[in-house]
Amino acid sequence: MATTRMWVSGAGLTLRRLGGLGRLAFAGGVLIVLGALVGCANEEAGPESTTSTSIDAEAESTTSTSSTTTTTSTTLDPIAAAEAAVEAAYLRSYEVFISCLRNLPDCEPDVAFAEVYTGETYERLVESVSQSRTDGLVYEAPENPDYARTEILDLEVSDDLNEAVVSICTLAGDTELLISPDGSRNRVGMNNTILVEWGDAEMVLGDDDMWRITNYSDGIGGAAQVPFDEIDEQLEEGLLCGGLTSDG
Repeated sequence: MATTRMWVSGAGLTLRRLGGLGRLAFAGGVLIVLGALVGCANEEAGPESTTSTSIDAEAESTTSTSSTTTTTSTTLDPIAAAEAAVEAAYLRSYEVFISCLRNLPDCEPDVAFAEVYTGETYERLVESVSQSRTDGLVYEAPENPDYARTEILDLEVSDDLNEAVVSICTLAGDTELLISPDGSRNRVGMNNTILVEWGDAEMVLGDDDMWRITNYSDGIGGAAQVPFDEIDEQLEEGLLCGGLTSDG
């Protein structure tokens, strides 16, 4: 099976978790009032007479208020969570692939690709990029970032949430350069077209809970060299991947 070159302009999927902070307030007050003893003696009245009046009053008032914090937890639907993970993993595979190509000969494909590929696809891509490394080839991003990007058209996850199929389209517009013995870089060819590829990628969930590409389906999709002016016109019309594919 021929080597498929894939590029990405960059994407991200990020997931956020929201939490609440509770506040507990407590206030208390105590009021105590004590009466005094009052004594009155009249020595001229004859027998000593003492009258005492005692008032003891104690009032205690305790008021407490509390606010109860209610925590609401939102659990993402398992299928939606798997789809989000698959999408992020596929876009990550493009980032890893193009980063390796653009950083040759420093990039070691057998190390870099282990994160995002597995099986025969991993072996094939490692062999292909290793050959480019040996041949002194490197790739440079195009001036127009729209010429080097990928789009996910659709994806489907299996019922057991362990396998997935991703329908994609890629504009592979990077410039291929040859590194000369003196270190200079020379463009290979003067192509005025962009390679557009589309098809399905099969992914599997590993024992480490990471999704990886295991295969690009044979006989599905295709590739075409499209002139710059046609790409520009179709991108202006908002068509996917130069208009060579459709939502259906």
